[in-house]
Amino acid sequence: MRQSNDKIVIFIHIPKAAGSTVVDILKRQYSPQCCYRFRLQKDEKFKTPEERQAYKEAPVNKKLFVTEHTVATLQQDWFRQEDLKVLTGHYGYGIHEQISQPANYFTILREPIKRTISQYNYVVERRHLHKRFSPPRSLREYADQNVTIDNLQTRMLAGESGLPLQVGFGECNEEMFRKAKENLVNGMGVPGITERFDETILLLKHMLGWTGFPYYRKVNVTSKKPEIRRFPKADIDYIKAFNQYDLMLYEFALELFNQKIREMGSGFQCELKLFNALNPPCGYLLERQRKFANSYAEVNKQIRKHPMIRPWLKFI
Repeated sequence: MRQSNDKIVIFIHIPKAAGSTVVDILKRQYSPQCCYRFRLQKDEKFKTPEERQAYKEAPVNKKLFVTEHTVATLQQDWFRQEDLKVLTGHYGYGIHEQISQPANYFTILREPIKRTISQYNYVVERRHLHKRFSPPRSLREYADQNVTIDNLQTRMLAGESGLPLQVGFGECNEEMFRKAKENLVNGMGVPGITERFDETILLLKHMLGWTGFPYYRKVNVTSKKPEIRRFPKADIDYIKAFNQYDLMLYEFALELFNQKIREMGSGFQCELKLFNALNPPCGYLLERQRKFANSYAEVNKQIRKHPMIRPWLKFI
């Protein structure tokens, strides 16, 4: 399971599948300076005001996907960085084709219906998003206006050159599903599972050669749990109809995941029990440490702005 540490780690971040927590772990393992997390919302990634305005005016359901322009920008600005060790973002499979160094791929899949509901809850709860578009009034309405509901995990894992396959709504097909499965088998070191997150993280530890336990606290979690029973059955059936490939892909990934767990042997289960016992208190301490560091940085920033302090900064 242990592989060379000189490879770039590429994490395909499927939305609302515990990806933000994984990114937080990666930053602690490799340092934030060596990790690049691409966000489409950053205006500085667009070369001209026209490109920036075109992005802002694009339909909401198009803003999740990486475009050919953003891949080219990444290649120019980041793939040449010598200290780049981790690349994360809402990419499709194939981003490694833009990199000269060898890479370790991994991703985490989530049960598709729960992932969809979690994404819907996220959009409803995040009021800052409502400045750009009206919040959906129901799960069905959200599904109708958002292409990311339609087999998103299959689209991303069947991608080409880092671009998720942007076929139209309802146009995913058997060839895309076959390609996604092939990439999971041949291209992924660990096909992680959100519902079995601790096991996923320990598999990553062994695959990437991390020392010590990768303790964590959950990040970017919606307040409402994705409980299927809260929604009308008709809405759930509608979501299932447009996620048939994702449902099959999730079951396939679960089989691969269970196979890797069996390959790890009985020692892995002992390690898992120890990690389950230690992570809650250690994760809590990590969170307290982060909050203290953020508070200290903010206080220090305000002090340096004080008119009586500013003249003396040149002597510090």
